[in-house]
Amino acid sequence: MKKNNENMLLVKKILKLVYILLIMIILMITFHIFKTYGFYLLCCRIFKIIIPFLIGLIIAWILKPILDKLKLFKIPPVIGSVLIYIVIFSIIILLLKFIIPDINSEFGNVHHILNDSYMRFNEILLKILKNPLYVKKIDNFLLKYARGLVPNVILLTKNCINYIFYLLVGVVIGLYALINYEEINNFFLNCFKPSNRVMVSNFMNKISKTARSCVNGTFIVAFLVFLTSFIAFLIIKIPHPLVYSLLCGITDIIPYIGPYIGGIPVVIIAFGISTKLGYLTLITCIIIQILENYLYGPLIMSHQSKLNPILIIFGLLLFGNLFGIIGLVIATPVISIIRVVIIEIKYYHNNQ
Repeated sequence: MKKNNENMLLVKKILKLVYILLIMIILMITFHIFKTYGFYLLCCRIFKIIIPFLIGLIIAWILKPILDKLKLFKIPPVIGSVLIYIVIFSIIILLLKFIIPDINSEFGNVHHILNDSYMRFNEILLKILKNPLYVKKIDNFLLKYARGLVPNVILLTKNCINYIFYLLVGVVIGLYALINYEEINNFFLNCFKPSNRVMVSNFMNKISKTARSCVNGTFIVAFLVFLTSFIAFLIIKIPHPLVYSLLCGITDIIPYIGPYIGGIPVVIIAFGISTKLGYLTLITCIIIQILENYLYGPLIMSHQSKLNPILIIFGLLLFGNLFGIIGLVIATPVISIIRVVIIEIKYYHNNQ
């Protein structure tokens, strides 16, 4: 009897995994059909319009618990929302105040150090190969490769500017959404029949709880990145280690491009001080990024979202390939929400 129960539990776990895999396959097929038959561009245009509103609602949803705490001190929602924004922007401005002057002062040194490094590299190649013609061929190959990267850098810069624009508009929308959070929530519930509103409200609360667990996991991972960066920067003796590790931790909240936004200024400043420190910092940032992607992220997010780490990595790869940076942002929350939906459907079906 005990063995049969164990077998049944194993079968149920396998079925849950199969359900999730089927949903992901359906999403892939749907995306492929949309892309093949011309709906893809239309959906992209619609999505670009929706993105700032989604960002704004997400910002409001994340900051809502802080606003609720302020309400305990009888602070009105408008004043509370403005105070939260002032504190957040003050922290960002203070970080930029420390970082930008250092980058400006060291950027000229970086150019000279990189030139010196390039000349030393050629000298080492000449000693090893003992033939100037081979060294020249390697130089030409590297220059050709560098020129090939220019269009990609321009495209990445253009995409970053677009994302920054969406983010800024979303931040403004987020302030209004935070102030009027209760009205928006009531408007959504009023779209349903009165008899279904309690059920919908409970269902949305469960989804909100699951998504908030993912957000908490993201902040925990960002804190671990901050802590690891601080210890590593202390060891290699980077100036202002607390400021730069804080920058790495905050920007790590942004998937994919966040670690580069945080790491590039630190590497530039390190190269401005010395070549050795520059390479040490670059290697350190790469190691921290590997730890974040394959250790901190999967382990913490699997605990917070109650998902298997392998499933999280698979979801990041799947959604990243399908939807790019946005896919990486939504991957874990979407999979967690799908899990909640499946559980609720099974519960509703069993109680019919």
